[in-house]
Amino acid sequence: MRATLALGLAACAALTLAGCAQASTSGPSLVTTKSSTQLLMNEAVSRVPGYMVQGEKTYSDVSEACKTRDNEDGLIRLWRSSATIELQNNASVKSAAIITDIVAGFAEQGWTANDFDGGTVELTKDSSPSTIRFTPKPLQSGLGGKLIVEARGACVTTDGPDSDEVKTLENRTD
Repeated sequence: MRATLALGLAACAALTLAGCAQASTSGPSLVTTKSSTQLLMNEAVSRVPGYMVQGEKTYSDVSEACKTRDNEDGLIRLWRSSATIELQNNASVKSAAIITDIVAGFAEQGWTANDFDGGTVELTKDSSPSTIRFTPKPLQSGLGGKLIVEARGACVTTDGPDSDEVKTLENRTD
C-alpha cells in the first residue's frame, strides 16, 4: 500500500514538473495573459470611487489581433479587458479629475503615464507586459458622462481567431 502511494505521488510530482517545464519553455499563452489582464483592469476599475458611479458597469473581454505587418492571419493576439463606467452627472464628478487621481495612485506603484488626444491616458510599467488605458467620455458640460477603462495584455502566438483556444476563452460557440 505504501509503495503504491509513494509511486502515485512520484508520478503526480513528475507530471506536475513536466507541466511546469513545458509552460516555461513555450512562453506566455493567451489564457495566462487573459487572467493577468482581467486582474489589472479590475484593479483599475476598483479605484473609481463608488459614489461617482451611476448605474451598471459594462464589461468586455475579447482577444484581438496584434497590429503587426507579419500578422495578417491574426495568429498573434492579445487579450483586451475593458469596462465602461457611467458617471454621476454632478459638479463634483469630472472624468478627467477621476483619471488624474487614479493615474497618481498607479504612478506611486511605478507606472508611467502617456497622454493622448482627447484626455486619454495610457499607463505602462517596465515589469508588466500589460498596459492600462483610461478614456474620458464627458457630457458636453464636461461633467459626468462615461469613463472607459481598458487593459491590454502582451501579444502571444495562438492558432488564430477561430481556434478552439480563442473560442473557449471568448465563450464563443460558432
